[in-house]
Amino acid sequence: MALKRFKPASDDCHVATLLTHHAPYYKTFARLAKCHLALGEPKAAIAAAQASLDCDSSASNDNPSLATKASAELMKQHLDQCADAWEKKAWAEAKRKLLEAIALCDGGGPAEWCVWEVEIAMAQCDWDEALVAEKRALVLHPESASIQTAAAQVHLFTNRAPASVIFLRAALRIEPRNAHAGTLLPRVEAIVRAKQAADRFYAVGQVDEASKEYGNVLDHIGCNDGEGQGGHLRAALLGNRAAVYTKMKRFDLARDDGLTALSIPNHPWRLEVLDKLARCLIALGDPDAALELVNTGLEIDPLDKDMLAIEFSAKNMQSDLRQSRASWAKRDWSDAKQALARAIVECPGECPIQWRIWTVEMEMAMRNWDGAVSIAEAVVGLHSTSAHAHAVLGLAMMFSNKLTLCLKPLKTALALDSEHPFAVRALRRAQDIEIFKEEGNQAFRLCKYPEAVQKYTEALDVIGEDDEEGGGGHLRAVLLSNRATALLKVETKLVLTKPPQMERHARALTDILASLELQPTSFKALRTHGRVRMAQGYYEEAISIYTKAQQVWMSGDRIPADGEAVAQELRVAMAALETSQSKDYYGILRIPWNATEVEVKKAYRRSSLLFHPDKVCAGGEHSPPKIFSRLYLTRNGLLGKGGNPEHFKLLSEAYGVLSEAWLGSLTED
Repeated sequence: MALKRFKPASDDCHVATLLTHHAPYYKTFARLAKCHLALGEPKAAIAAAQASLDCDSSASNDNPSLATKASAELMKQHLDQCADAWEKKAWAEAKRKLLEAIALCDGGGPAEWCVWEVEIAMAQCDWDEALVAEKRALVLHPESASIQTAAAQVHLFTNRAPASVIFLRAALRIEPRNAHAGTLLPRVEAIVRAKQAADRFYAVGQVDEASKEYGNVLDHIGCNDGEGQGGHLRAALLGNRAAVYTKMKRFDLARDDGLTALSIPNHPWRLEVLDKLARCLIALGDPDAALELVNTGLEIDPLDKDMLAIEFSAKNMQSDLRQSRASWAKRDWSDAKQALARAIVECPGECPIQWRIWTVEMEMAMRNWDGAVSIAEAVVGLHSTSAHAHAVLGLAMMFSNKLTLCLKPLKTALALDSEHPFAVRALRRAQDIEIFKEEGNQAFRLCKYPEAVQKYTEALDVIGEDDEEGGGGHLRAVLLSNRATALLKVETKLVLTKPPQMERHARALTDILASLELQPTSFKALRTHGRVRMAQGYYEEAISIYTKAQQVWMSGDRIPADGEAVAQELRVAMAALETSQSKDYYGILRIPWNATEVEVKKAYRRSSLLFHPDKVCAGGEHSPPKIFSRLYLTRNGLLGKGGNPEHFKLLSEAYGVLSEAWLGSLTED
């Protein structure tokens, strides 16, 4: 016992207790109790101490077994409490109770307790303490396979895998059938091989293979709380894979690995992980989170150049995003777009999808519909599984007057997310607009012009004129043009019943000007504008508008029928201007300016019957037609007279001019 060799001493005492004639008998049990206590066997120590007390007939308080028994009971209590805390994973409490039990043990505790101490330190991720405990255990129990195995685990998770292999082989030499060492050795060897392969692939730039091999290593390591979540080894490998993902421009995966590595406590590469993670967050367009990590890194090293460079980039990006949001709130779309574009340039990776969607929305607000659709299509190409991206593409197509095409991306968005609120509203809106527009077109074709005006108005109410939606875009422009045309049709159809022409002209003019503001180069809108000004008698302005329409036609698809129609309407406008400047041929024939060719002929024939030199008009068999008022005939000296050769010539001249430049109808092609 004096040599601290408690196991042989325990064996000797045990043999001595079997010799019944040995005296004093109780002292042998007392020594045996001390040996069991030193060996960390409290139950055996209690039993031996009690036997010593039973053999001591004097029952003296000087019997050392009393103190031994008390210490053994206290040791047992500490061990029980340690076991309870271990089960609850209350590692600090478990460690405290284990150390209190070890303090009662003169021999430094059995090998099993040393292993527990190492395992508790690993579970706490206190790797420095784990290394100290492992070294102390190796000194106390150099020939223990379990201690060698525990040392192998410590070296493995502190990123010393080759040394771990050496300890495991030593454990198997001591105890060839040690199950723990036999299971751990193949795992460690696989980790070493996979890590070496991953490092080789990374060194030669084969990033895909490197990421796979690092993944294999991490799978072998696992994330067991009892093993300190993989310790330094897992943190280092996550950092390596994050670097691989960064080279692959997979910043989202690199961020995930960086965050996981950062969550592993007490590893020595915290600053490096913070650096990589902050760069990933900037690449992902999250400068606020990047600055938080930068501040943490600068607390570790205030002069770190990499951290200071990241801080500069993050603050620039943050400033541009704030400026973009502020300009958006002021509806200064151009400035908002420029600020966002600068933030996108500062983002080394693929910027967040939301930034691209904001760009689409800004293009719509700026009424750049081709750009909005093009960017939205690019966003869908990059993020094909994003319901919001498909919904925004559908909305951009809708306002670009692609009602049929816009339904597909909107339905795709709902297929990806059936409850996506933006897509649900946009699809319902597009379907309602399509229904009202088609009903309006059908009513127009059936010459039910008041009904067409009503349906177009309902469609326009659904579209709205929100500035953030470009005022309704080309879709609203087309429907405004259609409604203006329908208003002119209502007037044309009811011209003989004296409708409120001026009011309809004003409504049609308001609609067509709003349409041209949304789509200045619309050929049909320009034609309708010309017709409205013709109806109002502004022939010079109508000529200018028709000329512009011709230019638009020349630069567009050049549909022959459209070109012929606008050319004829231009000739009509020029004739009307010439007539208005000389003679009122419409008034001579008593017809409206927009009379058809048939109406021109009919009016000419009717007037010829009245004013032909060979005809008798007053009191004869050919009385004046009712369309010519008595006042008109009196003023022109025709009442009570026969034919009028001069007026007949005037009629012939009017018919010749107007038949040459036929007024035509106001129908849409």
